[in-house]
Amino acid sequence: MIKKSTLVFLSIFIISGMFVLFSLNLNFTSTMTGFPIFNATDDISPTLTFNSPMDDLFILGNESTEIIFNVTLDGTGTQLNNITFYVDGEELAGGFFNDSDILGLCVNESASFDIVTCSVSTTGIERGNHNFTVVAYDLGGEFGNIVEGTVDFALDIINCGDTIMENTTLVRDFDCSSSSSNGLDIGASDITLDCDGHALIGADSGGSEGIYSSGYGNLTIKNCYVSLFAQGIYIVNGENINISDNNVHDNWYNGIYFYSFAVTSDNTISGNQLTSNCYSGSGSCAGIKLQGEDNCVIRDNNVSDNYYHGILLITSNNNQILSNDVYNNGWAGIIVTSPTSAYLGGYNTLDGNVLVNNAPGIATKTEGNIIQNNNISTESGNYGIDLRRTGGVYPENNQL
Repeated sequence: MIKKSTLVFLSIFIISGMFVLFSLNLNFTSTMTGFPIFNATDDISPTLTFNSPMDDLFILGNESTEIIFNVTLDGTGTQLNNITFYVDGEELAGGFFNDSDILGLCVNESASFDIVTCSVSTTGIERGNHNFTVVAYDLGGEFGNIVEGTVDFALDIINCGDTIMENTTLVRDFDCSSSSSNGLDIGASDITLDCDGHALIGADSGGSEGIYSSGYGNLTIKNCYVSLFAQGIYIVNGENINISDNNVHDNWYNGIYFYSFAVTSDNTISGNQLTSNCYSGSGSCAGIKLQGEDNCVIRDNNVSDNYYHGILLITSNNNQILSNDVYNNGWAGIIVTSPTSAYLGGYNTLDGNVLVNNAPGIATKTEGNIIQNNNISTESGNYGIDLRRTGGVYPENNQL
């Protein structure tokens, strides 16, 4: 190994009662077994290759998972002097390699010891997003040439198609484009899924759901971006479900779909963006669809540019559709209907919604609905309000 040293020669003179100190520095190098003479003419920085983790790598695991940090460094003709591994700005235990460590602990990839591969393994890294940084010096130049590099990685316990059984906050996007499974399933009651602004992206094949739950209650799904699935968010027989602040777009069929039979629903859909859904759907498809749902609230959503309906209620009773912006949907902005001549479902309240360029703005085929305080504008030839079943329907204070 090479050591760079300095000899300092001191001379002291007395001039007019004052001490004057002169020094002369002489640089030289000493050689330890394994490395040739210090390369003072080398001013080229080493090159750094991250073997594990590589940039933007997702690692499936948790705090007990052993993670291997592995890099290869090339001193481009000059030996490496020291290497330091950091995670999130903190030096890893065992992550500093001095010259002796490089010679004894790393794998030498060349006869001249200028290319080495070094590894450190550790546990205890928390779930979430992290960065891995390496700083290394070779023995070139006056003080050694430096290289520094950083990659990002994420550690999480779930992957596409997994079933969530506890409160979960996502730490990364989920690209499920190569999978035929659902994005995520929810398999228990009393759970919050917080995507924290991350996306679930499907295979764009219409065969899987973005977020799916069947038979569970007291759920919250929030802050998710969901696209390219069959349904974006699909809930079957769920009670006391809160779907809020999600962006659900470009799904084959419904953006948010609630389907129930023989249960009391009491679900809330609020603050969501529903756009460009139903591009492979039909007349029973919508940005938001309730089927067999009672006592739900659909409030403060932006429902726009969906290929069929904006908001669709089928055989659903006593729901409140309040203060939604419903723009430019291919068919009705809001439609309340029944698939049979029995006209099942009704007594819903449509209040304070803004509906622009839908065809028609509002349509009903059930009885007892309250339609009030809505602002409706349509293109020429389309109805503002289309009442197919007028018994007990009370439109009032609507602006057309």
